[in-house]
Amino acid sequence: MTSRTRHMKSSTFKRKLVEQEAARREGRHLRWLGTRDLPGAGIKVRLTCLKTQLREIHLLSSCEQAAFLELWWDESVLTVYDQVAIPQSASLRAATQIDVEHPTYRPGGELIVLSTDLVAIRQQDGRTR
Repeated sequence: MTSRTRHMKSSTFKRKLVEQEAARREGRHLRWLGTRDLPGAGIKVRLTCLKTQLREIHLLSSCEQAAFLELWWDESVLTVYDQVAIPQSASLRAATQIDVEHPTYRPGGELIVLSTDLVAIRQQDGRTR
């Protein structure tokens, strides 16, 4: 996570947490970070395709783009989600297990919400994984 995202306004942070929880309850995907959230130079791509169920997907680096293209060509991949927020309870548990301090937005402040770049749902042996 870059330093630009470490200074998220408290009101924005709280709003995003509420939106994420509502989306999770409704079974919708809502990305945690998008290309517009990270100003500045660098490769950022927004695209849609059948593997994203025609949702706009935000790729924040050339490495994410390369990984997405690999998934796009993989016939076992049913759909791909981008910038999936990891529940704070899970990231806190992981930090505790490996004995590191969970990152915060400010010293002693709110826990940073960590996210994965891509999550692929696959069909293997007749089962969805």
